[in-house]
Amino acid sequence: MGIIQRQSIKRSIVSYLGTLIGVISMIFIYPLEYEVYGFLQFLIAVATFLWPFASLGGTVPSIRYFRNFKSEDNNNGFLGFLLLWLLAGISVFTILGIIFKEPLFDFLHMLNFKRDYFADHVLTIYLLCILIIFIQLLLAYTSNFNRIVIPNAIFNLGIKLGIPILVICYYFDLLDDERVKWLLLGLYCLILVGLFVYLASLGGLNLKVNFKFLNRKLMKEMLNYALYGVLGSIGTVFAFTIDTVMVAPMTDFGKGGIYTIALFIGNSIAIPFAAINGIAAPIISTAWGKNDTEEISKIYNRSSIILFTVGVFIMALVWLSLDDIFSLTANYEELIAGQYVVLIIGLARVVDMTTGVNGSIIGYSKYYRFNLLALLVLSFSNVFINYALIPIYGITGAAIATAISIALFNIIKYLFIWITFKMQPVRLNYLWILLLAGIAYFLPSLLPSTGIPLLNVIIKSGVAGLLFVGPLLYFRLVPDINEFIEPYWKKLRKRM
Repeated sequence: MGIIQRQSIKRSIVSYLGTLIGVISMIFIYPLEYEVYGFLQFLIAVATFLWPFASLGGTVPSIRYFRNFKSEDNNNGFLGFLLLWLLAGISVFTILGIIFKEPLFDFLHMLNFKRDYFADHVLTIYLLCILIIFIQLLLAYTSNFNRIVIPNAIFNLGIKLGIPILVICYYFDLLDDERVKWLLLGLYCLILVGLFVYLASLGGLNLKVNFKFLNRKLMKEMLNYALYGVLGSIGTVFAFTIDTVMVAPMTDFGKGGIYTIALFIGNSIAIPFAAINGIAAPIISTAWGKNDTEEISKIYNRSSIILFTVGVFIMALVWLSLDDIFSLTANYEELIAGQYVVLIIGLARVVDMTTGVNGSIIGYSKYYRFNLLALLVLSFSNVFINYALIPIYGITGAAIATAISIALFNIIKYLFIWITFKMQPVRLNYLWILLLAGIAYFLPSLLPSTGIPLLNVIIKSGVAGLLFVGPLLYFRLVPDINEFIEPYWKKLRKRM
């Protein structure tokens, strides 16, 4: 898969390094202060929820229309144009926010949300939202240069390192509630500056707009695409972020912290998806521009089986070792309440990975509006399901609602691509891979406990790895994995 394979593997390494830091934080740091961790995650979740509304679609054209502005020596100020677009969106959002702030808080109170959770931190949420908007733009825009590793490291590792530091400082009374949220803003400011500096090093920080490229036809097309894109982004946050927004104000910051930890573990299964999709998106966009459906089908098929294989294996490892992982913490009894959140979200992420880069395939085609239709249906249903299940089942109810949204959304997109483009990646060897994952989970689960949780994790994971990876490579169920590993294996054998 060339550059897709190289960049996605490098990004996966960075992402899993972030996951490792996250796991360490989850075991040894976040349990020290569940409430402040839940508080920080609540601020981030609400700001993330709001950014599609405030951006006015300014981040949406950053990949699709890059080719329209690109020339041999520069990008004709496309980034500058997008920044102006975002500033206009933020201005409109600010005015509307001032006008409707109090009625909105009253509405949230009427829905049995804790009004003070929003009202007391509105300025922090607003500023954090603006920072996230510009960060999202730079992350997307930098991918046009086929570079996703460093930006992902700046963002992912920055968050994974910064938030634990804030929690530790709070635990040792170096920070209070007010200072910790302002330092959270400082953390996002540093990330934004880092992304700007890296983009400048690539020669992509050309802000002087060449307005001759902005003819009426292109502007109309971009505005139309951005409208559907921003509605799609809104649908996405409703479908996949609303749970973290709703859990804390419908329960408390402590349960919100536990839910976020469990959600982190479940979502870590999908790290390779973000890596492959991030680098494949601009290539798929270019392929649609050339109407190269053969290239798109190839990326779809190969990404799907790789992601499915990695997904089911990681899911097996996580569920196999989850109890021992929680046993490593000082608050096992509290954390174990999130075990079914991990299971439910993890299985939903496997479904997501199995359908490959379907979102990009539809999103950069002439049928991009279909993504919006599917998202809007599922997003509103997700809100109602969360609202119904959280009061009854707590954090498990939120996980069920999110899993339904993820699974249905991807199944609908999968069927649409199959019917419309005649592309369908699932083959018979998927069943063999699933069987291997089942064996890799079941047999190690029968092993007796050593009484030492960390040793249990190492032994069970090692046995599971041998049971899964060995047959997978021997029977060449995923040729891309064999092609990637074999050169390194040959070098190793020569040295031996």
